[in-house]
Amino acid sequence: MKFKRFLFIIVILAISLGCYMYMNTEYDPLARYPYSLTIEQHDLITNKLDQKEIEYLIEYAIAPEDYIDYLVYPEFNIYLINDYNDMYGLYGGVESKEMIMRLVNCTKDLYTNEEVRSLLNDYYFYEIVNFYEDGNTELLAENVADLAFYFPNGKSIGYYSPKDLELIDLSGMTDHDIYIRSQANSALISLYETIKTEFSNTYKTLSLTDGYLSYQVLSERYKEMKNVIYQPGHSAFQLGLVIDFNSAPINAEILTWLNENAYLYGFIQIDQDQLTDCYRFVGVDLAKILYTDNLSLSEYYHE
Repeated sequence: MKFKRFLFIIVILAISLGCYMYMNTEYDPLARYPYSLTIEQHDLITNKLDQKEIEYLIEYAIAPEDYIDYLVYPEFNIYLINDYNDMYGLYGGVESKEMIMRLVNCTKDLYTNEEVRSLLNDYYFYEIVNFYEDGNTELLAENVADLAFYFPNGKSIGYYSPKDLELIDLSGMTDHDIYIRSQANSALISLYETIKTEFSNTYKTLSLTDGYLSYQVLSERYKEMKNVIYQPGHSAFQLGLVIDFNSAPINAEILTWLNENAYLYGFIQIDQDQLTDCYRFVGVDLAKILYTDNLSLSEYYHE
């Protein structure tokens, strides 16, 4: 009798276990999902998301079209889907969903959405994404494209490159391609034309060695020369507003004239070690103030 009872219990347990295993194999984690899915969508969701993430989809009834395109990317975060879609609504015409997702992912702990949108007035998407995905942690400076931009303490301009760079096309001024921003280029042309008139016999001694320098070029120079003026992310050369004259062959009278008149064209002399003949374009109005009051840009912002 005892043996029969024991055998009965064993049979019941076996049947229960079999039923449980059968039910488990038939369990669909998306059974309560309120939207229809194709087989491909169903498999993609269950393969990419864990049970907690699927429950999040169900609880908030997130429609497939709101997230399904992002699922193919390994960096996808379902909890940031609203941020992805908000950003895509603003920039989807010019950037891919993948790039927008990566931007949100790498800035979510550093900036508000409004701050990110402000940064995008000056920085390209890839500049922000690559800067932070490369492991950098510095905050990026705002309004970096302003002519009067001054580097704030504790912030970098990252991988910034100006959006309006132009090739300097002045015969005899350069022996290699040098780029600066559009407004600075126009002012340089006017400055050079005046110098040609004032110094018709010696103006050809005037030449340029540098203009805009990229983050990558600055990194190489900084490693080689250990000079803070070339520190990537913190160098005025990266702004596309600086021109560096080759001082060795220049007639002394031209250098004197530049020191006394460059401000009339919007350029101010940068007084830094090893850069005595380096000028930055800040616009005519500010250049006149700095020249008249005998102020550097640093002194102007710290008065």
